[in-house]
Amino acid sequence: MNLYEDNWRRYRRVRALLLIIVISWIPIAMLVGTLSRWLLKTSIVGSIILPIGLLLFMIMAIRFQTFPCPLCGKWFSGTWWYNWSFLARKCVHCGLRKFSVE
Repeated sequence: MNLYEDNWRRYRRVRALLLIIVISWIPIAMLVGTLSRWLLKTSIVGSIILPIGLLLFMIMAIRFQTFPCPLCGKWFSGTWWYNWSFLARKCVHCGLRKFSVE
């Protein structure tokens, strides 16, 4: 297993976690909020879940946006003033293709 494969595996894991958070954050918050209002007669639990989900989303989005290129070590998909995000097909600095192993 080479260094590139490990890095791309980590990239896929960060991307998958970000997608899971995006898809599940609102439904989970709504479900927890509804259950807490129904069972506990309060909406505090739902009010706590929403900011926690937002914080998780922000952390994972930043990790995804600033993922380092396995070859040059700079941000794979952008610079401080622009970012191709998930649309980047190659490193904007050194040209390494996404998921390349050499």
